[in-house]
Amino acid sequence: MFVSSAVGDPTPERGGRAKRYFTLRPLALQALRTTREALCFLVRSGTADALTGDLIETSHERRSGAWFCKHVLIVTATWFSTAA
Repeated sequence: MFVSSAVGDPTPERGGRAKRYFTLRPLALQALRTTREALCFLVRSGTADALTGDLIETSHERRSGAWFCKHVLIVTATWFSTAA
């Protein structure tokens, strides 16, 4: 689990409802750092330009957002396998 949450006290501004406070766990922070590293690599290697083109193509061809996310994950997984 990447996030934990706790419920605060109810407040009049929220109609008596309580706020929920979220905290990132260490595993989430590590995942964010790893993702940032992979994205920086994609930008430096020029792969980000290809992904941007795919996003434009996705909107023109009415492909789903899921298709694009899958494509990004494949490129990222390829980077991880070659970076190791």
